[in-house]
Amino acid sequence: MELSRQVEQASPHELIMLLFDGLLDCLGKSKISIVEEENKMLGVHLDSARAILAGLRESLDIDQGGSLAENLDSLYSYMSRCLEEAGNSCDISRIAEVIDLIKTLKEAWRAIEPDCAQIAYAESLP
Repeated sequence: MELSRQVEQASPHELIMLLFDGLLDCLGKSKISIVEEENKMLGVHLDSARAILAGLRESLDIDQGGSLAENLDSLYSYMSRCLEEAGNSCDISRIAEVIDLIKTLKEAWRAIEPDCAQIAYAESLP
């Protein structure tokens, strides 16, 4: 199924999973770009990854999510800084650190019952 169709048909829970998948894809390509010394493509992939992180941050509702949303905001901000450093120094270890963090978040998100996630999303709507 093409991505645009997946996005259109996805629940809020599934959308976050798609963002995590897209982010992991960009980070994997970033690592390859460093190994192959493709600095231009490294910039493209890291910019895409930071844009996804910005989208994840924007999706947080600090008022409804409280300390959990605040902690996620801080974590996404930290990851974005790691990627900035990785781009400046071509440091694969910084990208690997972000990959590990995203994989952990993705597994935690996957463990949340989609019904519970949708209820929480619906309750956050004005």
